[in-house]
Amino acid sequence: MDASTNPFYQSATATASPPRVDKPASINISIVKSFVDTNLPRIHDPRQVAEQLNCALNRLKRTFYESERMTLSQFIRESRLSKMKEQLVQSDLACKVICLALGVREDAGARMFKNATGVTMEGFRKMQKDLRC
Repeated sequence: MDASTNPFYQSATATASPPRVDKPASINISIVKSFVDTNLPRIHDPRQVAEQLNCALNRLKRTFYESERMTLSQFIRESRLSKMKEQLVQSDLACKVICLALGVREDAGARMFKNATGVTMEGFRKMQKDLRC
C-alpha cells in the first residue's frame, strides 16, 4: 500500500497544519550602514556585521543588495575608500597610518586605493592639493 491509498496518511496530511513560523524582524539598512561606518576599522567582511547585528548572513546580504543595489562587501570597501580619501585631503598623516587606522595593511590599502581610483594615495593627495591652489 503506497501513501496515496493509505487512509492514515491521507487523514493525517489533510488535518495537519504547517507549523507556525513567525516572520523575522526586518533589517534596518540605515542601522547596518551606521554600524559599518562606526566600526569600519574592525570590519573585514559581511559575516562580522551579521554576527554583531544578530541576523542571518544571507538575509542581511540579500536585503542590503535589494535596498542599496550594491553588495555589503562593496559598501564596506567603498566606505573604506571614502574615509581614505577624506583623510588624505584633510590631514598630512602618512598613508600607512591612514590604512592601519581603517583596519587594512598598508600594502593592501594602497593596492585597493590604486585599483579603485587609478592613482596612488600620495598621487591623490598631491592632485587634491594642486586643485585647491
